[in-house]
Amino acid sequence: MTFAERVKELMTDKKASQKDLARSANITEAAVSQYLNSDRVPRMDVVVSFARFFGVSADYLLGLSKEEVASFDQLRLVMARNASKLTPEQKNELIKALLGK
Repeated sequence: MTFAERVKELMTDKKASQKDLARSANITEAAVSQYLNSDRVPRMDVVVSFARFFGVSADYLLGLSKEEVASFDQLRLVMARNASKLTPEQKNELIKALLGK
């Protein structure tokens, strides 16, 4: 499955419009349309924004993983590597997310 196919599938599942996706990534609807038609390859920051919007891993969107979400071990490693870069507010948001609040 291609990037465009995965994004379209996720848009259908989430009932999201191209406008919603464009807003979440701070890009134009025209750019989203080009990504969905495979006329343009997204920058990495756009892939990450889309992944966050859908709550999936960037690897999943890129077809590098069949799993929509990263495994706990992968997440733990990323958090450990980047914990010192988080602000106190971001740390609190992370804790809330992990606790499901």
